[in-house]
Amino acid sequence: MPREHVPAELERRVREAAKQRCGYCLSPQRLVMARLEIEHIIPVAKGGTTEELNLWLSCPLCNRYKGDRTAAKDPESGEEVPLFNPRLQRWSEHFGWTGDGLRIIGLTSTGRATVATLHLDDDPDAIAVRSFWVLAGWHPPSDAWRAGTPAESRALGIGARGRGAGRARRLLGRRAGRWFSSLLTRTALPSPSQSAGSTRRRRWTLTGRARRPRR
Repeated sequence: MPREHVPAELERRVREAAKQRCGYCLSPQRLVMARLEIEHIIPVAKGGTTEELNLWLSCPLCNRYKGDRTAAKDPESGEEVPLFNPRLQRWSEHFGWTGDGLRIIGLTSTGRATVATLHLDDDPDAIAVRSFWVLAGWHPPSDAWRAGTPAESRALGIGARGRGAGRARRLLGRRAGRWFSSLLTRTALPSPSQSAGSTRRRRWTLTGRARRPRR
């Protein structure tokens, strides 16, 4: 089905209102390779219109999982409830992050139904990418942080305290860890007083400290 045309000015206003991030998983545009999509909160297939109040930003992953759904079952009560509306509802009232920042947990019936439908707590690709973001200190968003309770964290098999770096290394393996570290490694430039023959390379770690090369 072809996408509905959204005028450029309307798209600009929606992106500004959404702060350039997905309304569901909060992935920011600056960290997502694919362009965030303009989503119809009430799908066109169900009578939704291309008006500003019915539009928001969604990452391709969340948009694909949501499809044309507007409601889903709360896994806890079994009751069908409306999915989260990112334009009208506050994210922090319905969701929170687990202690390590890798998974989103639902705090209300709407939050739980949305987490289950959009796989906000168990998509393996999303968890792997967030692991890198945690290691780099880019995640979770400071304005949306709300750590899961110890009971919620234990239910997911995650420590209540932040253990993002250690879990990320175990999850992704040594090879992925070395690959990520190489992206954040750079060579310090020599000072003008150094001669070409005495220039030594230094590798910068995630803490910003220089590490001397092995002799």
